[in-house]
Amino acid sequence: MRKIYFLLVACLSALFACKTTQKTTSTKKTQEPILMYVGDMPITVGEFKYVYEKNNPNKDSLYVEKSLRDYLDLYTKFKLKVLDGIKNGIDTTREFQTEYYGYEVQLVRPYLIPKEVTDKLVREAYDRMQEEINASHILIRVSPEADPKDTLTAYEKIKKIRERALKGESFEKLAQDFSEDPSGSANGGNLGYFTGLKMVYPFETAAYKTPKGQISDIVRTEFGYHIIKVLDRRPTSGKVTAAHIMLRTAKGISAEDSIALRKKAFEIYERAKKGEEWGKLVAQFSEDANTKNSNGQLREFGVGDLIPEFENAAFALKNPGEISEPVLSPYGWHIIKLISKGRKETFEEVETSIRNRVQRDSRSEVSKSLVLARLRKENNLKINDKVLKKAISAVDSSLLRGNWDFKEDKFLKEIIANFENKQVGKKQNISVRDFYFYLKTRQQQRPDLKDAKHYANLLWQRFIDDETVNFEKSILPDKFYDYKMLAQEYREGMILFAMMNDKVWAKAIKDTTGAKQFYEKNKEKYRWGERAFATIFDAANENILKQVEEYAGEKPPYLLKGYFENNIIKYGKDQMKYDEKEYLGLINEVGEALNKDANLLLEISGHMDKTERPKTLSADRTKVIFDYLYQIKRINANQAIRKDFGSSMPGTKKNPKPNSRVELQMYSYALSGIEKVINKSNALNLKVTELKPYEKGTNDLLNAVPWKEGKHRLQRNGRYFLVHISSIEAPRTKTFEEARGNIIQDYQVFLEKEWIDELQKKYPVKIQEEEFKKLVKK
Repeated sequence: MRKIYFLLVACLSALFACKTTQKTTSTKKTQEPILMYVGDMPITVGEFKYVYEKNNPNKDSLYVEKSLRDYLDLYTKFKLKVLDGIKNGIDTTREFQTEYYGYEVQLVRPYLIPKEVTDKLVREAYDRMQEEINASHILIRVSPEADPKDTLTAYEKIKKIRERALKGESFEKLAQDFSEDPSGSANGGNLGYFTGLKMVYPFETAAYKTPKGQISDIVRTEFGYHIIKVLDRRPTSGKVTAAHIMLRTAKGISAEDSIALRKKAFEIYERAKKGEEWGKLVAQFSEDANTKNSNGQLREFGVGDLIPEFENAAFALKNPGEISEPVLSPYGWHIIKLISKGRKETFEEVETSIRNRVQRDSRSEVSKSLVLARLRKENNLKINDKVLKKAISAVDSSLLRGNWDFKEDKFLKEIIANFENKQVGKKQNISVRDFYFYLKTRQQQRPDLKDAKHYANLLWQRFIDDETVNFEKSILPDKFYDYKMLAQEYREGMILFAMMNDKVWAKAIKDTTGAKQFYEKNKEKYRWGERAFATIFDAANENILKQVEEYAGEKPPYLLKGYFENNIIKYGKDQMKYDEKEYLGLINEVGEALNKDANLLLEISGHMDKTERPKTLSADRTKVIFDYLYQIKRINANQAIRKDFGSSMPGTKKNPKPNSRVELQMYSYALSGIEKVINKSNALNLKVTELKPYEKGTNDLLNAVPWKEGKHRLQRNGRYFLVHISSIEAPRTKTFEEARGNIIQDYQVFLEKEWIDELQKKYPVKIQEEEFKKLVKK
């Protein structure tokens, strides 16, 4: 793709989910000197200097007058194209704005979230990954957006449970009785061992801050309220690589079948333990399609990556090659073989993956909270609590049904909040109408909530968070010049691409009539020099070259000598039926070869003894084989021909072939078929370059042989070459089709020049020479 702007692809953070809808006003006026006007578009000295320095790698020529003039000419043409795109509304389409916003989201992120915040979270995650914690928990569920009453009820409940646990009651029993985690009653709240990045961040933090044997403070997550008891802490076990044989347990399996499956698993285990080849056992028995073709090997894993049953068994193995007894998991029986154990990843190895996860998981909420707090302070956010309270109180229960609306009145003009950044001299007022419009467009049916005003407060918090970010985004160009220019480069690059595609690239391809007219006017530019049509055989030794020399100059199809080790299918007493055990494998291989290579052609020759009957027997034999290949192996019917020799070709003393037979011969329409046969013993025996034209002086091998028709031998670098020149063509003009690629390229240049000439007339360019001369330093 010819887009000249840089494309970023990454997950979008919820922090940047909304475009700004408010108008930002400026209280400061600054005037940059203007270098030139392209139509009515002013180009400042600062803008030109920025792009000139960025795109001029030769520092010695910086600010030399010729260098400046040359770049000014290029930049002027660029701006003419961009201006034409703006005048044509390219940047106003929904498609353009959606794509640009996606880039803008990524562009703005480093300016909003300081790198040191993310760095600290990344290092913390890695440090925690060096220790494994075994913990149990008790969960009382409550939604993050629950009504205050429900939140308080859940909090009081977990508080009482914690008090009982602190007084010595069994944590396991309390989890079984009260935990609202579905697995709590089954395992007493135990989560097994886990490490950093395996739990939601608030839960993980509470666990790592709690000493062994102690119970954490109450912690709130997206799931509700938790208390955590840390049972054990140990250094990381590192990474394990293991393979397995898996027998799946079917849904609703009967007790009888379950016992039989367990028995089968232990039988396979005993065979593996006695030394039977692991790979063969995997291929024969494993029902895990993802690992069956790789000897059962799984990707490397650590604590918390897989289901506990499997993980515990794998980590219990001590030495590479050790095999576990069958282990039952929710998916079936596993026999596990240890390949390696204990590898610890360095920070450098995992930094990128941790950074990506930190930006996606619940840690991002920490970054978001810090950013919002900083932006509210820097941009002097003021909320009119009186107006906000009145706005919220006017909302009714229809908001919970998702069909709330507001009526026009003067209250909508009231200012509910405002931002002001004195550093850049910009401010923004947010009206009740703005907030109400947000409520109307973002409301959803919320049967889980009871209080419409509570829901309105939740939406207000989202709204003001979005507006906090949006105001900052609106002033970033004033705060950071490099951001302003980078954003402009994105936008103008997209406009340029769209216009070039419309006016030049796509047009040159679609406008066949125009391209042909261009060719007719310039056809002498597109010529072939004198050309030789040649085939080149590159052999490892002289004997191989002799084997293939007879093919030079032959017309296809070429007989592939040596393709079959045995190409005769014999018939015995059953005159129509061959021995399937002996010959069916050969016929299947032939069918697969034909399906893989469309250049192959099979000849099926039928023979019979003079005493055999009926007279059509030899032809019938070829038909049976052809029908099998066509109907069962699904070959192309045109890739096989039948020949009936009857009894006309009996065996001889020198070649005593049985007469009751079918002979197979393989041909190829491409010389690559010969290459495959010769290279069976060694892939370097032969390389064939099929017949194609070479202009004089463009190929080293042809330069080294006489420029005339015929077979020419030479030896070079230990290889033996045969160059067969089949014909010499005199210089001539290329046809349109032969020159199409070059014509399209030249036609694009022609169209672009025509377009530039048109733009220069349409949008006059005026350069401020005084400002330009100030730039010249050398």
